[in-house]
Amino acid sequence: MKNKNTWICEKRKFLLYVEIVSFFSLLFFFNNYTHLLQGNSLFSSFIAHRLQTNALLEGRLALSLYPFGLPWDCIWTGRAMHQNWGMGVPFLRLPFEWLARVFGFYGFPDRLTLFFYFILVFVLPL
Repeated sequence: MKNKNTWICEKRKFLLYVEIVSFFSLLFFFNNYTHLLQGNSLFSSFIAHRLQTNALLEGRLALSLYPFGLPWDCIWTGRAMHQNWGMGVPFLRLPFEWLARVFGFYGFPDRLTLFFYFILVFVLPL
Protein backbone atom coordinates (compact mmCIF):
# COMPACT_ATOMS: atom_id res chain seq x y z
CA MET A 1 0.00 0.00 0.00
CA LYS A 2 1.28 3.42 -0.93
CA ASN A 3 1.78 6.00 1.72
CA LYS A 4 -0.14 9.26 1.79
CA ASN A 5 2.72 11.45 0.49
CA THR A 6 3.17 9.33 -2.63
CA TRP A 7 -0.55 9.52 -3.35
CA ILE A 8 -0.56 13.35 -2.98
CA CYS A 9 2.45 13.62 -5.28
CA GLU A 10 0.77 11.48 -7.94
CA LYS A 11 -2.42 13.53 -7.64
CA ARG A 12 -0.46 16.78 -8.15
CA LYS A 13 1.27 15.34 -11.21
CA PHE A 14 -2.06 14.30 -12.67
CA LEU A 15 -3.61 17.74 -12.00
CA LEU A 16 -0.60 19.42 -13.59
CA TYR A 17 -0.97 17.20 -16.65
CA VAL A 18 -4.70 18.03 -16.89
CA GLU A 19 -3.95 21.73 -16.53
CA ILE A 20 -1.28 21.68 -19.25
CA VAL A 21 -3.50 19.76 -21.67
CA SER A 22 -6.47 22.07 -21.03
CA PHE A 23 -4.25 25.17 -21.41
CA PHE A 24 -3.00 24.12 -24.83
CA SER A 25 -6.48 22.99 -25.88
CA LEU A 26 -7.97 26.36 -24.96
CA LEU A 27 -5.05 28.17 -26.57
CA PHE A 28 -5.68 26.22 -29.77
CA PHE A 29 -9.40 27.06 -29.57
CA PHE A 30 -8.77 30.79 -29.03
CA ASN A 31 -6.15 30.87 -31.76
CA ASN A 32 -8.56 29.35 -34.28
CA TYR A 33 -11.37 31.75 -33.48
CA THR A 34 -9.46 34.97 -32.74
CA HIS A 35 -6.25 34.40 -34.77
CA LEU A 36 -4.47 35.39 -31.57
CA LEU A 37 -0.99 34.23 -32.52
CA GLN A 38 -1.16 34.49 -36.30
CA GLY A 39 -0.12 38.14 -36.38
CA ASN A 40 -2.64 39.40 -38.95
CA SER A 41 -3.75 42.14 -36.60
CA LEU A 42 -2.89 42.33 -32.94
CA PHE A 43 -5.43 45.11 -32.43
CA SER A 44 -9.14 44.48 -32.04
CA SER A 45 -11.61 45.96 -34.50
CA PHE A 46 -13.98 46.80 -31.61
CA ILE A 47 -13.04 50.33 -30.59
CA ALA A 48 -15.25 50.92 -27.51
CA HIS A 49 -12.83 49.36 -25.03
CA ARG A 50 -9.91 51.34 -26.43
CA LEU A 51 -11.87 54.59 -26.23
CA GLN A 52 -12.89 53.83 -22.64
CA THR A 53 -9.31 52.99 -21.66
CA ASN A 54 -8.09 56.24 -23.22
CA ALA A 55 -10.75 58.15 -21.25
CA LEU A 56 -9.61 56.45 -18.02
CA LEU A 57 -6.01 57.42 -18.74
CA GLU A 58 -7.16 61.01 -19.13
CA GLY A 59 -8.88 60.84 -15.74
CA ARG A 60 -12.54 60.64 -16.73
CA LEU A 61 -15.22 58.01 -17.12
CA ALA A 62 -17.08 59.60 -20.03
CA LEU A 63 -15.92 58.95 -23.57
CA SER A 64 -16.85 62.48 -24.58
CA LEU A 65 -18.64 65.51 -23.19
CA TYR A 66 -20.34 66.14 -26.54
CA PRO A 67 -23.01 64.05 -28.31
CA PHE A 68 -21.56 64.60 -31.77
CA GLY A 69 -20.45 61.48 -33.62
CA LEU A 70 -22.21 59.17 -31.18
CA PRO A 71 -20.93 55.69 -32.10
CA TRP A 72 -23.14 52.66 -32.24
CA ASP A 73 -23.68 51.06 -28.81
CA CYS A 74 -22.83 54.24 -26.92
CA ILE A 75 -25.32 56.19 -24.84
CA TRP A 76 -25.87 59.86 -24.17
CA THR A 77 -26.78 60.61 -20.55
CA GLY A 78 -27.60 64.28 -21.00
CA ARG A 79 -24.16 65.28 -19.74
CA ALA A 80 -21.71 62.93 -21.45
CA MET A 81 -21.34 60.00 -23.83
CA HIS A 82 -20.62 56.57 -22.31
CA GLN A 83 -20.09 53.07 -23.62
CA ASN A 84 -22.45 50.49 -22.15
CA TRP A 85 -20.23 47.40 -22.17
CA GLY A 86 -19.00 47.67 -18.59
CA MET A 87 -15.67 48.70 -17.15
CA GLY A 88 -13.95 45.32 -16.64
CA VAL A 89 -12.07 45.13 -19.93
CA PRO A 90 -10.95 48.78 -19.91
CA PHE A 91 -9.59 48.37 -16.36
CA LEU A 92 -7.76 45.17 -17.38
CA ARG A 93 -6.25 46.98 -20.36
CA LEU A 94 -5.32 50.08 -18.35
CA PRO A 95 -1.83 49.04 -17.08
CA PHE A 96 -0.74 47.90 -20.55
CA GLU A 97 -1.94 51.10 -22.22
CA TRP A 98 -0.25 53.18 -19.54
CA LEU A 99 3.06 51.35 -20.03
CA ALA A 100 2.80 51.71 -23.80
CA ARG A 101 2.34 55.46 -23.44
CA VAL A 102 5.23 55.71 -20.98
CA PHE A 103 7.49 54.09 -23.57
CA GLY A 104 6.20 56.32 -26.39
CA PHE A 105 3.82 53.99 -28.22
CA TYR A 106 0.27 54.91 -29.18
CA GLY A 107 -1.33 51.81 -27.71
CA PHE A 108 -0.77 48.26 -26.59
CA PRO A 109 -2.08 45.39 -28.77
CA ASP A 110 -5.39 44.06 -27.47
CA ARG A 111 -4.66 40.47 -28.29
CA LEU A 112 -1.40 40.46 -26.37
CA THR A 113 -3.33 41.70 -23.35
CA LEU A 114 -5.76 38.81 -23.79
CA PHE A 115 -2.83 36.42 -24.14
CA PHE A 116 -1.22 37.75 -20.94
CA TYR A 117 -4.39 37.27 -18.88
CA PHE A 118 -5.02 33.89 -20.48
CA ILE A 119 -1.61 32.66 -19.36
CA LEU A 120 -1.99 34.31 -15.95
CA VAL A 121 -5.19 32.40 -15.28
CA PHE A 122 -3.51 29.08 -15.99
CA VAL A 123 -0.09 29.70 -14.44
CA LEU A 124 -1.14 31.53 -11.25
CA PRO A 125 -2.91 28.52 -9.65
CA LEU A 126 0.31 26.47 -9.89
